[in-house]
Amino acid sequence: VENLDQGTGFNSIQAAVDAAEPGDTIEVRTGQFNENVTITTDNLTLEGPNAGTPGGSSNRNRSAEATITGTIRIDGVSGVTIDGFEIAETAEPLTAGVSIQPEPGSSGAGAGAGAENITIENTVIENMSAAGGGGSGDFTFGILSFDDPDESGDTLTDVTVTDNQIRNIGRDGQTQGVAVSLESLSGDSAGEGAVVKNNTIVDIATLNQTRPGTGVALRPNFGGNNSAAEVADNSFSELDIAVNHPAGDTVEIDRSELATVVVSPDGTEQRIFTPTIQNAINAASTNDTIRVGPGEFQGPVQIVDGQTNLTIESIDGPESTVINATGTNT
Repeated sequence: VENLDQGTGFNSIQAAVDAAEPGDTIEVRTGQFNENVTITTDNLTLEGPNAGTPGGSSNRNRSAEATITGTIRIDGVSGVTIDGFEIAETAEPLTAGVSIQPEPGSSGAGAGAGAENITIENTVIENMSAAGGGGSGDFTFGILSFDDPDESGDTLTDVTVTDNQIRNIGRDGQTQGVAVSLESLSGDSAGEGAVVKNNTIVDIATLNQTRPGTGVALRPNFGGNNSAAEVADNSFSELDIAVNHPAGDTVEIDRSELATVVVSPDGTEQRIFTPTIQNAINAASTNDTIRVGPGEFQGPVQIVDGQTNLTIESIDGPESTVINATGTNT
């Protein structure tokens, strides 16, 4: 491990981070690093041996990895880049591969702190299994941003998540996996809050019918006021929900995944991009309305036990929304 700006070497990533000054670049060479890494210095870059090489499974150009077996925590600082690593659970169960907290310290720095310009790129994040976070304590994440809900105003802007591979997140029936969960986002136009592009997201665990495995979840709640995100050109497989976000947010999303919109009785909308209507039904509650966008959806469609008064309607009419029941018995 070497600080390229200071010309100093270290035996651990954390030691190098602790000694770094704002603007430094830390180069991490091939090997396994059994440590958690907490970053509290602004404008710091961590480069692994695969910096600049996408983490997607179709790419065969990656060299041997620098594997971190703990969580990288970005704690209340801005201008941080993580590029070219593997972050993988081995012996110690992990709740998240990368954790971004807009305000420093577990007890917070007071309202209005916030962070910006965080980049996670060209990194493989895999095999997270520990339950934790999300209020109910049974979530597992690839990349997570969160804030103390008791300290409003700590926002997160200009987050970039690109060219990563995020796979095997959570345990089916035990935790709800979310590959990229970004909350406290804030911005006025799409992309100011976050850009999530060119990632390969695969094998994300489902807890139960109403807690589906999710690729990208955008949440402006707590300190944020608008997800202001762009989500495009990602590859999703082996999960239930590709992307969800509050429909009132300013977002641009690649609609390669067919769209459904779940509308609650109070009129609140949450747009869910999923390849089946059934996944939207599973995520809905009693008295919700499910509005289905144009496209051909594979049947059958079944109402979940215990759900009543659900309405399912086509946004653009029967000619544009087709449920294909070929080969089914319902």
